[in-house]
Amino acid sequence: MVYPNPLRGEGPIRVAFALSEETEEVRVTVVTVAYRKVHEQAFSTVGRKGNLSLVLDRGDMKLANGLYYVLVRYPSGHQAVGKFVVLR
Repeated sequence: MVYPNPLRGEGPIRVAFALSEETEEVRVTVVTVAYRKVHEQAFSTVGRKGNLSLVLDRGDMKLANGLYYVLVRYPSGHQAVGKFVVLR
C-alpha cells in the first residue's frame, strides 16, 4: 500500500489503495506510532474507482527515522491502514 518502503532520501510517498465505488474524495493522514498527526491531505476521486495511487509530497513533512502509519479514510467512514519505515 505504501511505497517505497523503507523510505530513504527525500522522494515522494506513494499510497496505493482500492476504491470500490465512486466517491467525491478520500482523506489521507500520516501519523506516528504514538498517533501524532504528521500530515493530512484530501484527494478528489470524482469519477474514479478501482485501484488508485496517490502521491504525497514530503516537502512539508518532518519525518525522523522510525515507523509511520498511513490512514486512507473513505466518506463511508471506513479506512485502510498501511505502514512504512523511514531510514536515513
